[in-house]
Amino acid sequence: MAKLILELGINHNGNFQNAKKLIDQSAEIGCWGIKFQYRDLKKYLLKMNKGTELGKEIIDYEIKKNFITEKQIIQLAIYGKKLGLKCGISFFSERDVNNFPKKFFDFYKVPSPVSDNYKLIKKLKNLNKKLIISFGGKNYSEIKKIIQQNNLNSKNTVIMHCISNYPVNEINSNLGFIDELKKNYKICEIGYSSHENDIFNSILCLTKNVDYIERHITLNKNSKGLDHSSSSDISELKRFQSYNLNFHKIYLNKKKFLANQGEILNKQNLGMSYYFKKNLKKGTKLKKSHVYLTYPNIGITDLNLSKYLNKEIVEDFKKNYPVTESCFEKILIKKKHLKLLNKNVFSLPIRSKDYLMINNEVQLNNYEFHMSFNDVKNFKLDDYQKKFLLNNNFTFHMPDYCDSNHILDFFSDNKIIRKKSNDLLKKTIKICNQISKINKNTIKIIVSLSKLTFSGSNQDYYKKIKKLSKNLKIKYKIEFYPQWLPVKAWYFGGTVDTKAFSDPNDLSYLKKINLNICLDTSHFILSCNYYRLDPDLYFKKYKNLFMHYHFSDAKGEDGEGIPLGKGSLTKLKLFKNIINDKKTIKVIETWQGHLNNCFNFKKDILKLNKYIK
Repeated sequence: MAKLILELGINHNGNFQNAKKLIDQSAEIGCWGIKFQYRDLKKYLLKMNKGTELGKEIIDYEIKKNFITEKQIIQLAIYGKKLGLKCGISFFSERDVNNFPKKFFDFYKVPSPVSDNYKLIKKLKNLNKKLIISFGGKNYSEIKKIIQQNNLNSKNTVIMHCISNYPVNEINSNLGFIDELKKNYKICEIGYSSHENDIFNSILCLTKNVDYIERHITLNKNSKGLDHSSSSDISELKRFQSYNLNFHKIYLNKKKFLANQGEILNKQNLGMSYYFKKNLKKGTKLKKSHVYLTYPNIGITDLNLSKYLNKEIVEDFKKNYPVTESCFEKILIKKKHLKLLNKNVFSLPIRSKDYLMINNEVQLNNYEFHMSFNDVKNFKLDDYQKKFLLNNNFTFHMPDYCDSNHILDFFSDNKIIRKKSNDLLKKTIKICNQISKINKNTIKIIVSLSKLTFSGSNQDYYKKIKKLSKNLKIKYKIEFYPQWLPVKAWYFGGTVDTKAFSDPNDLSYLKKINLNICLDTSHFILSCNYYRLDPDLYFKKYKNLFMHYHFSDAKGEDGEGIPLGKGSLTKLKLFKNIINDKKTIKVIETWQGHLNNCFNFKKDILKLNKYIK
């Protein structure tokens, strides 16, 4: 990862509070350091007269207008350090260095226009701090001469490639020169001082494995002034940091070991697999003439068909049934396997279209309806369902989508999304009341709430959910639990930033307002991996918040819902804690576990029996 330095320059417009806001945003972005510029105006400004160049008149005017004092810079440096930022400063004259005690700064910068000022370089070198020097406007022979004559080829020096245009035209950026600097100055650290009107060249520099990227920060790119157009606002810098933080995964991974869940979903929905062409009896040896290719891809493909040819099928199969691994391997789930899981209140996800099949294959006492928005709209109780509902306990997972184009959000700034989401909630409550009347149990509603179309803060969002949860409890006796999410969730076959219920540090605020949640073990592991946090520590600290579990394994930052033992779940302390909890429901959410007569559900049930005490 490159260390990101954000330059305040004159983008504070001479306003101390604006400067503080820029520092706050720098800390929020997670940059390495911030940098100030200073010129002693009394020494710097020439008297305006007819002999002054037009360009200098403009620059001098801007510098004077946007000036902040030595005292203010020191106050801002102290403020930045309290936020965990490294603080640096650029000087344009050796005389100005004396105005600042060195204890306030972690690094110094020699800016491009004065990179040939040997007195300034010597004075900053003698302070024994990291020295950054930019070479905008200098050709390579000049750069080599400056480095050689000032003995800058050292570990304490950062050489910055720079083009001193504001903004830089991309075709003038000359990024290939970074390779030359890295080759010839291996002792130094190498960086890029960016002045483009966007972040793309900075992202490209990550492929050069630079040590530093310097970029100007602004509150508003459209503000009047010399530097704003060649700077980045917080949204742009957040995008850059996302690339920067994840660069080793984006660019450096040379092998593709595993398809992500979004790819798997798209492959399933858009791909083809084999289905039986006719009815086949148990013991029949599979031939290619027995099968045909069609949509969707939920079974065996050409990739692995040869493995199953001439193998006996383990039961009778009807025409148009998908050819899957389970057709050749029968997994028997016995009462003893279910007894242990029922004792420890494990559950399975079901839909109204497959509940009979799942209940026939795996008879647990607990189930969770996972419904689409169409399932909710079209929900009707028949006699079979009433019998099923009478003999079992249920929870209810609301749809992730309020329609085919929008993700569920009760508090969306978009009126249409908000109305559709709340209409679904009303219909869900009605269904819950119907179920509750039959089996006399309090119903839990689980919901995924990504803060995608709500412009307020996370804390405001959590407060609204807390209020909703409280109202549902009082009015309908319904327990309402938002689900913990991964940072990057799979929606519409791609990734979406969830923005809420995904940063483990938010758990402290959820505890403060006493907002209980459903902990998805897979999502929790993924979010902890994303933020480089220990899931066991956070689980132990906030365990009392978790009133319901979605239970599956996970790997890395996007390996969601994988079979038990294929990820890191079983290696964590929280694993034993959860599976031996005899009070809290745990819904087994192995990805596509319901397919092929619950083949993957059955596999994980057998594995769980080995782990449970």
